[in-house]
Amino acid sequence: MSDRTIQATPRRVVHLSTEQSMRGGERQLAILHQGLAERGCNSSILCREPSVFKTESSVHPVSWSGTADVFGLLRYLKICRQLLPDVLHCHDSKAFTLGAIIGAITSTPVVVTRRVLFPIRTHMLNRWKYGRAAQLVAVSNSVEQALRRAVPGKPIQVIADGVQGAPVTAAQRQAARQQLALNEDAIVIGSVGHFTEEKNAALLMDAAQRLSQTRKNVTVVCVGPLDELQGKRARSLPNVIATGFVADPLELYAAFDLYVSTSLLEGLGSALLDAVVRDIPSIAVDSGGVRDIFGDRPRLSSSGDGYDFIRLLEQTLDALDSFREDSRDLGIETRQRFSLDAMIQGNLDIYEQLPPRMRQ
Repeated sequence: MSDRTIQATPRRVVHLSTEQSMRGGERQLAILHQGLAERGCNSSILCREPSVFKTESSVHPVSWSGTADVFGLLRYLKICRQLLPDVLHCHDSKAFTLGAIIGAITSTPVVVTRRVLFPIRTHMLNRWKYGRAAQLVAVSNSVEQALRRAVPGKPIQVIADGVQGAPVTAAQRQAARQQLALNEDAIVIGSVGHFTEEKNAALLMDAAQRLSQTRKNVTVVCVGPLDELQGKRARSLPNVIATGFVADPLELYAAFDLYVSTSLLEGLGSALLDAVVRDIPSIAVDSGGVRDIFGDRPRLSSSGDGYDFIRLLEQTLDALDSFREDSRDLGIETRQRFSLDAMIQGNLDIYEQLPPRMRQ
């Protein structure tokens, strides 16, 4: 990158985060933070204590107990005043509330990344918050469309997640299968995530139950915490392995012959992307942002139609060899379209395009 580009970037960007677990959005923030620093931008993270980010001088954990914690807000404000940001970049809804208030007090422009498709409520606070935003960032075309309906007239830019991965090697596959105690000849269906209600683990268990009756060589691996009901179902099914929480699940992807996403409401689908960039055949429920990953490929089932998903799953298993070939092509495309550099540069471009008077 040229000296001219580095000199043109804002001197200081402060990222606000209030999440308390390292999920897709927090991983993206960590990657962005590092990439900005490598490109000559002074980047800092203000996060909720205890920090889910790597401990370093540019990460500032703040004691904050929620939206009603005025003293916590003042602590965020105090550090922001010390850091003198040119841009406040908010990475979750609660951080947006903090950022809008701090931005108004300090006359700092606010950039907001929205990753979810949950409806935006039209109450007074939200109208004020979105009115304060200098720039909205959507991680997918579906999120962009939802934002345009909810807050018409605001500037919105689509910047997809940046992901890094490579095709799975034989050694990686063997190691992952040993870790999960899987037979080498098993056909393994995998899904990864924090299985909250919208992730629709019930459909995953329905599919596993069906497969337990029809395909004895298929194992379903569920990587991440399940709620009590679905956890009980998983334990009752002979063909399901439920790992519970795994701090770094990426190495387990190598065990999968097929990745499935049953989520009903997905802003983009970072766990699904992690499978696609590894050339793992993948299918999903049509839940919004996942359309950006597959394009015109017939990899999506009708949203909310469990029978359609299970039918697509069985068809995919029947034609898995041809799906593997197509998945290699999709992996090559995805590693280009969803590169780390594209995500980092896209955010840098937004900071630079803010009106000069707002950055002075």
